[in-house]
Parts: sequence; C-alpha cells; structure tokens
Amino acid sequence: MSVPLPAGLIDLLRRPSPCFEDLSHQYLGRPYPNFSGVPETRFIVSIKADSVTETG
Repeated sequence: MSVPLPAGLIDLLRRPSPCFEDLSHQYLGRPYPNFSGVPETRFIVSIKADSVTETG
C-alpha cells in the first residue's frame, strides 16, 4: 500500500530496527520488553531537517 507522506517526512517503515534489538541486548541482556502490555507497532521514521542549531 502506498500513502502520501507529509512535508518533511522522507520515509516511513513499519518494522523494528535491528539496532533497536541490539541496544536492548547490550543494555538489558534480552530482547526489548513490551513495557505497556498491549500490542506494539514499531516504525522507523526518516525526516528532513529544516535547520540545525549548534550549541556549546
């Protein structure tokens, strides 16, 4: 299914990121738990930045 993306949104993927699970294993020692207890849908959202402000 194809849907139009709002301005600034480059890509929207409906799947978990492998690095998300890698970080969970690194810090929790197990797959990422479902803290809410209800079914979750994970998205990878890529956006286009209008500007970047440097601090420090």
